Parts: sequence; C-alpha cells; structure tokens
Amino acid sequence: YRTHEERLDIANVFTFGAQDPHLMEENLHRDTQEHGEILPNRTLLLPINLANQHWIGLLVHIQQGQAATVEYFDTLTQRPQVPDWIQGVIRRVYGTETTPASNLQQEDGNACGPLMIENLIQRAAGLLGRPLTFDITDAALIRRRHALLMYHNEREQPNNFIHEQAHQALGEFPQRAAQVGAFVAPWVYDYIFGNSKFETIGVIEGGV
Repeated sequence: YRTHEERLDIANVFTFGAQDPHLMEENLHRDTQEHGEILPNRTLLLPINLANQHWIGLLVHIQQGQAATVEYFDTLTQRPQVPDWIQGVIRRVYGTETTPASNLQQEDGNACGPLMIENLIQRAAGLLGRPLTFDITDAALIRRRHALLMYHNEREQPNNFIHEQAHQALGEFPQRAAQVGAFVAPWVYDYIFGNSKFETIGVIEGGV
C-alpha cells in the first residue's frame, strides 16, 4: 500500500511478500525468469522476517538487466553488517555484492517492521528521483499511517498485521486497547483521526 501511495508501482517498483530466508533465492531467480527480459529496469523491495523476531529489508535496483545496487537495511543499527547468507544469495543470483545502507533506526523493541517498510520506500524513491508525499521519521506516526492504510484498503477483512499495529498504536490507552479485538479497524480510524474521546496527540497531516 505504501508503494502504491507513493506511486512507485508505476515506476516498476515491486514489493515482495514477507520473505522466508530459505525461499528468497528461489523467489529472486523466479523474478529474473519472469521479468528479466520484459522489465530490464526495475526495483525489488524485500521485507525479510528472521525467526518471527525481527524484520530486515533488502533492496535490489536493476538497470539494463543487471543488479546495479543491492542494499541491506537493519533498523537496529545505522551501519549494519550484511549477513553472510544474504551475501551468498545475492552473489549466486546477481554476481554482485550487497552493501549496508544507513537507515531509520528503532529506539524500542517493536518498531522494526514499520521502519523497515519506510527505509525501503524512501530509498526506492531516492533512486528514482521521486519526492515522497509522506516523509516522516517518527516511528509512532509511521505505525499509525500504516494502520490507516490497512484500514482503508482492508476494512472488510482486517488481517494480523492491522491487529498488531492497532495494539501498538493504542498501547498508551490500555482501557481501549483491550477492546480492539474484532473492531480493530474502527478503533484505529478513530485514534488516527483524533477522536476527542481518546484525547489524541494529533492528526497525521493531510489524511489520505
């Protein structure tokens, strides 16, 4: 949804689903087979989940059929060290090296997912020379923005991600967070838009 919001999808930016480290090499080979000739210029955004504990990100920027840039993002540090297994996958698939990228850094134990998404989106936009319509570095506002996008796009079938984001966004209101449950989307909507009964601290500028 963030890729679409920033209109990066029309610039051949493809966001992969959450990557299992054991299947990533196969998925990258499949992308090359399916898009290598018809889309020689494209950018791949890969969110990678490590043992259900942490999110990291990988960006592959392909020009003229060759991987011109491969960058690794880890919100735990500004200058992360690329894991050996990722270096190995990229060398085998593209014959090039993966470089660590500076990125938004988390200050708590649960912001890696939202910040990883924004790191990938911001870098892709930068490579393509496209200004962002939503360029905020605060983890709380980013999480609320993502929850809002999920609400507007999946209000009929909220999934586990929106439940998780709702609990995080409503965490400072435990009496309300306990009520989220099946009504997560309306609660997120009210919270983000500053419903007075929640006494929220502000509204995301510009809405949607």
